[in-house]
Amino acid sequence: SESNEHLTNFIDKRSTVWGIEVKEINEFIGLCAFLKNDENENEIGYRLREKFWRKGYGTEIAEGLIRFGFEKLKMNRITADVHTKNLNSVRILEKFMLQKKEFYNHSDDCMDIRYEITKESWLQQNR
Repeated sequence: SESNEHLTNFIDKRSTVWGIEVKEINEFIGLCAFLKNDENENEIGYRLREKFWRKGYGTEIAEGLIRFGFEKLKMNRITADVHTKNLNSVRILEKFMLQKKEFYNHSDDCMDIRYEITKESWLQQNR
């Protein structure tokens, strides 16, 4: 039900949403998206089915979204918001992005951290 809520939120924000599948096993494992945060900045998001957590997919998806955003969509800055207690996603985002701010997320009734990366930083990291 939580994943269904997130899907509805993605779609309601008129985002670009993709389903994720593992080709080798032909199985749907989750969703990823580009959306706009509350400051109208480009934001990445992803949601995996629980049985696929802690298998490296989150890292691969986050990196792929960032690369796609900069290379194909010509974005200059990308953000990502995460609940402070979602330590696995916090670790994933810290591999690629810098913490911008911590804030109270009214719609989800929790504390979130906003991460961001610029195209310039991305290019420097990936030389």
